[in-house]
Amino acid sequence: MATKQAHTKLNLAVFVTVLTAFVFVFLFVYIGISTRKYTYEDSKIIAKEISRKAATETEIYLSSALMITRSMEQKLKFIRRGKLGREAVIDVLKTSLVRNPNFLSAWTIWEPNAFDGKDSYYKNDTSLYDANGSMSIGFFYYQNKLILEQPPL
Repeated sequence: MATKQAHTKLNLAVFVTVLTAFVFVFLFVYIGISTRKYTYEDSKIIAKEISRKAATETEIYLSSALMITRSMEQKLKFIRRGKLGREAVIDVLKTSLVRNPNFLSAWTIWEPNAFDGKDSYYKNDTSLYDANGSMSIGFFYYQNKLILEQPPL
């Protein structure tokens, strides 16, 4: 009789072990599939939010740059109308670049004699103007130094 009881206990133990393994496998598969589904949905929501945030930051950044550029345009028109001289233009470019660390460069290019009609007067000043004396200058930072660049015409 002891053998039958041990055999029954052994069968019961094997049955419980197999049932427990089946339950664990079922739960593992069910939870894995459910989690994967929810993770995918959560990932889409997070990606949309990150994209919206990046789009908003980019819009603010570009709008700010556009507003600063429009402000510079108005300053340069005022300088031109007031006949304040080319030094004032150079000062505006340098100041805008120094005040806005996100800017890569600040530059202006004018048609020949369009700014003040004095290009011939500045022909010999090759440090700031091209060979014709035209006002086409730009400034940018290189190794924390403000560098002058003359765009090729």
